Amino acid sequence: MLIPIQIMDAPVKSEIKQAIDKAEISIILDTYEDIFSDFDPRPYSERALSEDFLIEARKRVRDKKMGIELHFLIPGKVRDATSEALITNRLKDHFKRQHRRINEEFSRKNRFAIALMAFGLIVGLAAALLISFANLGMIGDNTVGIVFTIVSWYSIWTGLDRLLFKSRDETADREFFRKMANAKIIFTPYW
Repeated sequence: MLIPIQIMDAPVKSEIKQAIDKAEISIILDTYEDIFSDFDPRPYSERALSEDFLIEARKRVRDKKMGIELHFLIPGKVRDATSEALITNRLKDHFKRQHRRINEEFSRKNRFAIALMAFGLIVGLAAALLISFANLGMIGDNTVGIVFTIVSWYSIWTGLDRLLFKSRDETADREFFRKMANAKIIFTPYW
């Protein structure tokens, strides 16, 4: 849970502001539990990450370059080096796994888009042949050639749409997980 800085006393505010100024990304925690899902009782090494944490991290990382430092500001009285090591490993593992999964999915979808475009080109050539043979009188009707032309255009443009536009939507996710997988995670005490 985030603590509003306005309700803290002056020395604590000063200490937190100094830590925030030093850090590239700072997130204030009450406990380590704030990073994880409330509905997952497993230990830190296996636990699912909180959607609130992921949304907040996504917002904060969006405009950052590589070499991110993620500072978790946590009360000194609840700090535990063993838990911090487990949490750091869990976060790194999660972000690396998600980055790998998204890259594999991205590649798979792009291969499908290229195959779809190749299929469209082949069907387009078949349509051109059917229509030209129909015009020469070798085939009585060129309806099949027209249907093949429609399928060809649809396949080519759908594949191009996938390659040029839909991949942009996934690029933001790929960038987020790449940056977070390489982020330096630091726990900083306050109070």
